[in-house]
Amino acid sequence: MDKSIYKKLFIIAIIGSSSVLVYLRFFPIKQIILNKQISLKNSRFPAIAGFYHFSTVGPNWKNIVNEQMTIIYRSGLFNSSSNTYVTGLGKFDDNKTAYDIFSNSKFIYEYDNRTKLYEYPTLMKLEKFCFHNDKSVVWYAHSKGASHAEDFVVSWRGVLNYFVLDNWQLCYNLLLSTNYTTCGAILALDRVRKAGWNTYYAGNMWWAKCSHVNRLTRLEKFDLKDRHLAELYVTSEPAVGHFNCHFINLNILINFNKQTANCTTNQPMFWARW
Repeated sequence: MDKSIYKKLFIIAIIGSSSVLVYLRFFPIKQIILNKQISLKNSRFPAIAGFYHFSTVGPNWKNIVNEQMTIIYRSGLFNSSSNTYVTGLGKFDDNKTAYDIFSNSKFIYEYDNRTKLYEYPTLMKLEKFCFHNDKSVVWYAHSKGASHAEDFVVSWRGVLNYFVLDNWQLCYNLLLSTNYTTCGAILALDRVRKAGWNTYYAGNMWWAKCSHVNRLTRLEKFDLKDRHLAELYVTSEPAVGHFNCHFINLNILINFNKQTANCTTNQPMFWARW
């Protein structure tokens, strides 16, 4: 073969490999390691994995995401989690802004423009992770209030952030030391729904044991067009231990006193519908 042809092929190979590196640098394809079992050989405690959903719907989404990410960095939750699996939904124009927030390699990040997938893609990742890591514990959070900027919703998110993201050790230690299987704040009861589908953490932020998640109804059996069912998912198994760190009456102005918010007593549920 002519030497000039070899030279051209060599140049093409160099350009091709460089293009792949450039593509991966600016458009990283992060391997989803949900089916990889986390080794517990060097740890006395169950591994932690985080799952976070956000949507770019609404003008406040970036501020809320930054707020919550600041909390998990400050509280040590980010470093204590093996990985945090993030799913963003929204316009592709917002993806670059969102990706910059989640550029750390411990974030396993995906983005989709189908906003009506709701919280289910993130919960499905959690479900799959737990299937392979039965002894782990997981936390779930989302950009609560991205489409609602009212002060009431901001206060509501503040309560959830406090127990799930900021003072996360409260729920983590409780799950490790008791038979409770989930932990969060503002556990609510909806008497209109049937048993097993009438209890939920209002606002849908919580901690759970993977052993509990593995007993739940599979998400593939849910009506995925109904976004409200996502809130019922983690508490959809009746007659098990769901711990309520803090009672809030969502029918009145939220008055949250951090001095009494210690997650030591299982608080009464908020009755969503009489």
